[in-house]
Amino acid sequence: MNESPPRKGGLALGLHTVFLSLNVGFASTFAVLIFKYTATGLRASAFYFLQPANIFFTRRAAEVDRLLHLSIGSDAGAAVVACASILFIALTFLILLRCVGLGALGRTLFEPIGLVSATALLPVLYLYVLQSTQGWDYIFPFWSSRELSIFLLQVPLVWAFFLLARDWRHRAWVGAVILALHYSVWTGLLWWTFIRIPLRGPKLFYFVFPCSGFAWLLYTATLQAPGKDVLAR
Repeated sequence: MNESPPRKGGLALGLHTVFLSLNVGFASTFAVLIFKYTATGLRASAFYFLQPANIFFTRRAAEVDRLLHLSIGSDAGAAVVACASILFIALTFLILLRCVGLGALGRTLFEPIGLVSATALLPVLYLYVLQSTQGWDYIFPFWSSRELSIFLLQVPLVWAFFLLARDWRHRAWVGAVILALHYSVWTGLLWWTFIRIPLRGPKLFYFVFPCSGFAWLLYTATLQAPGKDVLAR
């Protein structure tokens, strides 16, 4: 009887897939919340995702308010729908990963997908909201904005480091510092927008954004030491 090959990563792989899925759910929902609570303009690109998602979100929040006998438009209904959306999207993505099979994806696909999602998904969706809601009378257009310039300069450098230092033995420690700096920069850029959203519940999920990066780094560290699980030592 042929035995199945041993699973690489163990607990580290599990943490990576869970935080990867949660980050997808949080980033997608957070983009809609930014649009809902901070938008001052509306461009055609908003109708590709943001406006339909916002309409769906608003209607579901109103249904929750009615169910809880609250006034329509209360923060409670919106918070419940936002948290449920994060978890639903995360669970759907996690099931999709299981159906596809991580072995089928392999390191050549799963590793870069995890890095891109962990470092760029939330910033990209944030930039999408900025572009989709910027009025035509803005002094500084989106394409010359500070946020876009920082993204184009910083994120490719992060990717380049992890690509070029793939087999470097100090990659994990130096990479942890680089990720900490990356998430500090984007937390600062997102902070003003973040505090303008009145819902507390969804904000508690913000931790999955940086955790997805460190979970990815931990998982890739186990791949450098085949047969060993860093967390099991």
